[in-house]
Amino acid sequence: AVAVAVAVAVAVAIAVGVLREDAYRLVQEQAMKAQQHGLRFETLVRETPEITNKLSGEKIDEIFDIKRHYGQIDHIFSRVFGDELR
Repeated sequence: AVAVAVAVAVAVAIAVGVLREDAYRLVQEQAMKAQQHGLRFETLVRETPEITNKLSGEKIDEIFDIKRHYGQIDHIFSRVFGDELR
């Protein structure tokens, strides 16, 4: 689930100035290459000029920061499960 969220975040971030469909296609190509060849998606993103021309290394770091995706997990679980987890 986090991998999908990261892929969507990359696509949305690079979609500035390009068609959304092109952004998603580019990200999907890299995601498929990563899966098929056992490569890291993040590495492929960082090595793809069409992406790095749109995103700084800092922005890529931010997108791939796992804390960004799990930052609200305690709040989410509290809302879903209430006090059952305590």
